[in-house]
Amino acid sequence: MELMAVCVVIGLLILIIIPRIDLALRAASRHSAAAQFTTAHAMARATAVRYSRPSELHIDPANGLFYVVVDTTLAGSGIKDTVGFIHRLGTSDLTITSTRTLLCFDRRGLASTVGTCQAGDATVTFVSNGKADTVITTTLGKILR
Repeated sequence: MELMAVCVVIGLLILIIIPRIDLALRAASRHSAAAQFTTAHAMARATAVRYSRPSELHIDPANGLFYVVVDTTLAGSGIKDTVGFIHRLGTSDLTITSTRTLLCFDRRGLASTVGTCQAGDATVTFVSNGKADTVITTTLGKILR
C-alpha cells in the first residue's frame, strides 16, 4: 500500500515537472539563439575593424542560420571567408524572422549600405512555442534587446 502511494506521488510530480522542464529548455534555446546572433553581430563589426575591410553578417531565415564573412587575406584579394561559426537553429520548433538578410559593416565597424548591403536597422526575432526573443539593431550598428 505504501509503495503504491509513493508511486502515485512520484507519477504526479513527473506529470507536473516535465512540462515545465520542456518550457524551460525551449526558452533557453530561444535566449541562446538571440545571444548567438548578438555575438555574431559584434564579431562582424570587430572583424571589419580588425581586417580594415567590409564585413558581412548574412541572415538566412529560410534555412535558420546566420554567419559572418570577411576578406581575411593579407593582400585583400577579395576572397571572402567565414569568420567564427555558421550558427544554425538547433531545434525544429525554433524559427527566425528578420527584416534584413545582409548587414554590412565598413572599416570603422559602422553599418554600411554599399552594393547589395541593406540598411543596418534590422529586427531579428526568434520564436519558439509561441514566445519570442527580439534583437533590434540600429543604423549605427548597435544592438538593442
